[in-house]
Amino acid sequence: MKSVPTLCASAALLLASHATRAQASVPAIGDMAPELGLTKILGAATDAPPPWSDLRGNVVVIEFWATWCGACVSHVPEANALVERFADRNVRFLAITGEEEERVERFLSRRPRGGWVGLDGNDTAFGAFDPVSIPHTVIVDREGRIVASTWSDKVTAAVIERALANEPLDLPVKRTTRRAEYEGVRDMKPPAGPEVRVEPHQGERARSMIRRDWQITIGGMPRDLVLRMVYDWPASQYRSDLPESDELWSVYAAVPEARSDELLPLVKDMLEHRLAFEVITEEAEMDVIVLERIPGVAGPAVSSARESTRSVRGSWIKAVKKPIGVLADHLRRVAGDMPCVDETGLTATYDFEMEPLDRETLRQELTNLGLRVRRETRVMPFYVFRPAGHG
Repeated sequence: MKSVPTLCASAALLLASHATRAQASVPAIGDMAPELGLTKILGAATDAPPPWSDLRGNVVVIEFWATWCGACVSHVPEANALVERFADRNVRFLAITGEEEERVERFLSRRPRGGWVGLDGNDTAFGAFDPVSIPHTVIVDREGRIVASTWSDKVTAAVIERALANEPLDLPVKRTTRRAEYEGVRDMKPPAGPEVRVEPHQGERARSMIRRDWQITIGGMPRDLVLRMVYDWPASQYRSDLPESDELWSVYAAVPEARSDELLPLVKDMLEHRLAFEVITEEAEMDVIVLERIPGVAGPAVSSARESTRSVRGSWIKAVKKPIGVLADHLRRVAGDMPCVDETGLTATYDFEMEPLDRETLRQELTNLGLRVRRETRVMPFYVFRPAGHG
């Protein structure tokens, strides 16, 4: 039994938010590190970002990250351990995020991070290094040259010791592979009529994605990852019986804004046709979380907003004039991709904002809405991808 691989949310979200600012030339191993142009440094003796001339003689470990990135948050304890280990050595640790200072400070008050935290308010550092996904680590040697651009979990104490000794690091290079064909898609406007294309991707794996109510753009991803992103089912609720394939695919789909409910069915129909598969539904017993009202407590206030919007970054969500099912879907992601069953009986639209970084904050923020969750085992639909005509 094969499972469709879980999407790395950090890659998708980062590329969606920076789809149009990729630089023509990204510094390579051996190049001098470009100036970072940070707007502020948190945790340093001064708020002013230090120029590279002031850092000469130090190995600098730069991690691109975000508070909404689950993989980044999971990596913080490991990063903190390295900061502590090299506290008395010529090593500087700099974690760079493009988020607002207030949000970063709020996160750090709950989960402290060692070293310096740089705010890239003008997108200069992200624009210069153009990381494909986060967390992403760049190591700069004592002379200011880039000696590694890699996955953050590849950077160990032994790696930093070799950098201090000016020894070759020989780490895998995490390359920028975004292509010009994806630039500008974020600025697209809703078309006059439905437009859907699913086609083999030409070139290197790109891992770009934009998803809005009326638009889905996926560039250069393996088939199973495309299916994971489009169908968006909890990992425990489906499997793939399709033959293994390394072929990369791109999806370009958009509909008029007033017809956004047509987008997903059109994309799914086209995927089934072009990739020659079908979806069958079975039943299986599995763990679920149930979202319900707290007896005797008022529920969330009905929204009076004129327009409907939703913003999601990792565990943070802000929804305006959205059905409670949007919250249920978010909770299943926060709960480790476990199915979430909505039994609130709430049928209107609501405004809510929450950032459940742990179980206690989740409980409190749900209580503020007059809601709670519980866990139980249920028989649920189970979906299977299989070759077309298999049965």
